[in-house]
Amino acid sequence: IAVDIACGFGHTLAMTSDGRVYGWGLNKHGQLGLGDTDTRYKPSIQLSFDEILKCRSLCADGNSSALIDESGRLFTWGSTASDRLLHSRKELNNRTFLSTPMLVKCLLGNNIYEIAMAKKCSAVLVHAELVDINPTIGPQKSLNKLTITGCGFFTSSELIVKFTSKSSEASHSAPRSCIGELLSPISIVCKPPKLPLAGEYDVNVS
Repeated sequence: IAVDIACGFGHTLAMTSDGRVYGWGLNKHGQLGLGDTDTRYKPSIQLSFDEILKCRSLCADGNSSALIDESGRLFTWGSTASDRLLHSRKELNNRTFLSTPMLVKCLLGNNIYEIAMAKKCSAVLVHAELVDINPTIGPQKSLNKLTITGCGFFTSSELIVKFTSKSSEASHSAPRSCIGELLSPISIVCKPPKLPLAGEYDVNVS
């Protein structure tokens, strides 16, 4: 049973309920992801991706294609025009199309749940979440460095890290905040402010 379908200029991709992907139609730019450029007239060929887990979502536009697997990783293939496949120039090595799916390495570590392609660009939506904080225990007023690991962080010179006390006395104490520095797409570092109360705190990034 087909549960998702995506159409480009002249090709179609379909995903079944068990995460398998089929493609048919024009294939001059390798947009079917089958390793060749032969046109397919029937949706009878299952796309076989060695390193891709069960497919979760499909996208096709023009002569380019993309899928998101169940772990939130993005794979793209087809025409490389306007850098819409999101691969680096070095990875593409002057190729004008990819006939097999390639993992988008610049977004590794993010849990991607949607991609949209246009004629000259692409955009992705990722889940923003905090995964880990290190250290989890420290002095109330003199902690020099806190590292926050997660995904979906946006690039900004003014990331706000807010600390809200979970203590029952917190109703009389406003949250404290500081500026965080984005070290990588999945890591933020900051110097926490002096906290008014000892105990546990909720940490949020905005």
